[in-house]
Amino acid sequence: MNYKQHYNRQKYNAINKRNIEWHFTFESWIAWWGDDIINRGPKKGQFVMARIGDIGPYHPDNVRKATCSENCSEGNKGISKNKGRIATNLGVAHTTATRQKISINALNRPKIDCPHCSKIISLANAKRWHFDNCKVKI
Repeated sequence: MNYKQHYNRQKYNAINKRNIEWHFTFESWIAWWGDDIINRGPKKGQFVMARIGDIGPYHPDNVRKATCSENCSEGNKGISKNKGRIATNLGVAHTTATRQKISINALNRPKIDCPHCSKIISLANAKRWHFDNCKVKI
């Protein structure tokens, strides 16, 4: 893939997939990357175009070169104002209606008797961890 295709793909992803403004021409994008363009990419040790604070457009004054792991780490630590996939409702209590729905769903889940300890457990827990971690062994 040539650099024009890399540019077009990054521009397309920013605008159409992530809904982020793009203020680079192909020429300004090439100039911004400079000699680091050969080290550009999502793999370990490669560089990405990271927006400062993860806010605003892709603009020469609003981006910096960072490794992919640095960019992800900043987002995970909450450095950016727009935390992306990080849950924003942590520590918020469920409403009464939501708690009732959770209780009803829990009652309706399939349950089985554990052959090891005779406890009644949900089928999902039995498959996930209970049988392997059951304290009573046969």
